[in-house]
Amino acid sequence: MCRQHAEEAVQLRLAAFMSLMEQVEGFALEDLNPANLLKIWNETVKVERLIRGEPETVQQQQITGKAGGPVRVASQDLSRLTDDELAQLECLLSKAGAPDAGTDT
Repeated sequence: MCRQHAEEAVQLRLAAFMSLMEQVEGFALEDLNPANLLKIWNETVKVERLIRGEPETVQQQQITGKAGGPVRVASQDLSRLTDDELAQLECLLSKAGAPDAGTDT
């Protein structure tokens, strides 16, 4: 389905581009070199993304630990807690808004 939508988007973009170029007096597609065609195509893609509310660029952010190593996450040994203490901990975590509170995952 995504592939079909992508192909339809390309066809719509191409049709809009050709319609725009037909309105330019004396325009012939052969007059454009590949570099100019690519620039125009990229601009139409940017406009389409902006219309859809998508960001113009996508950034990736990586988080690393000390000296570029992995981020260390401390885990707690809960096996020494009683059932009452575990229930109390679960209640406190749910009040604090912990995402995993009360789940067995």
